[in-house]
Amino acid sequence: MDIEALGTFTVVWCAGIVYHSPNPYLQLHHIRALTERWLLLGSEVIPEVPGVENACIFHPGRSQPSQRALARAYGDRAPTYPGMTHPFDETPLQGYANMWWGLSPSALGSMLRYSGFAVREQFRYQWSFYDYLTEAVSTPDFVPPLGFSRERGRARLAALDPSDRPGWAPRD
Repeated sequence: MDIEALGTFTVVWCAGIVYHSPNPYLQLHHIRALTERWLLLGSEVIPEVPGVENACIFHPGRSQPSQRALARAYGDRAPTYPGMTHPFDETPLQGYANMWWGLSPSALGSMLRYSGFAVREQFRYQWSFYDYLTEAVSTPDFVPPLGFSRERGRARLAALDPSDRPGWAPRD
């Protein structure tokens, strides 16, 4: 789906989604393209790690003892977190049901900032769930726009003589 075709929205609400994405920063970058003014983002988070800002856990491939440790922390809610508190479900095309990432509040705040949002308010409902009220601001100019790398690669290939292109490159 072409994001630009959707247009922009004054308010975007996204809750319970980011940690289900294999690429949460890219997802926020895409959400920024849809957001004209406000994003209300709700998310599960992991505890901050003392002395380590922006800590994250990549859940796929974690050991059973590691899964059990998080299951103890989440108590009765543990069974609702596939991939985090019990084995990652590798059923074909069902990967988004899993929790791919555990993001600390500081990591999620930084991802929001670097994808073009300013956190205006932060609400903590319980130790593991936060809402962020954010306002769309300019994406930092050092962050390439969506599609930049793909277009840059295509331009580089187009500049080459077809006989000089790498073997993996398409031959027009």
